[in-house]
Amino acid sequence: MRFFDILSGKISYLNTNFYSNLNDLFQKTEELDSPLAEPLFQESLVLSHTIIESILNIERNNKFSEFVSIKDYRLITKSDFSDAYVILLTSLAYQFAKINQFLEDNVYSDLFKILPNVELSKGLLNELNLIKEFDLLKIDRVIWKMLVKKLKIIESPGPASLVYFSGFKNIVFIEILKKFKNTIKATKS
Repeated sequence: MRFFDILSGKISYLNTNFYSNLNDLFQKTEELDSPLAEPLFQESLVLSHTIIESILNIERNNKFSEFVSIKDYRLITKSDFSDAYVILLTSLAYQFAKINQFLEDNVYSDLFKILPNVELSKGLLNELNLIKEFDLLKIDRVIWKMLVKKLKIIESPGPASLVYFSGFKNIVFIEILKKFKNTIKATKS
């Protein structure tokens, strides 16, 4: 962040409305009973946070700024930030559950324990379940539309922002899978 961000109150606003959600959610992941759920959701939370930070262009050195902008970060409420976390965590849990269907009930049960807006999550899961095949671009289109609304995103014309978001999110998802696999190996040892 730059000196101007300090003077403008951006840092204070983000600390109060954005970063506090991260702290609250992280504490809830520590309360999960399953030895696999805690690291899965903690990684998902950190990576969801990275995605939101990139969209908001907080570090000012990412490619997202070529495709999207935020009209005024102060228009994004604490609840909007919280919902953005819910949307991303739900989408990552959905993808994980589709790949590991034998864990689906456990994943969703643990997801609902940590989320502040379970109804939003359930509504999103219902919408994603309408997609007949595991098509990441269709899934990400649903997620992206919700994030655009919650984070007051101004998109560049055309599909570039969706495509960039989808690629970025799914690279992040692959990292979650790798770390989860390592967690399972460590648990078995």
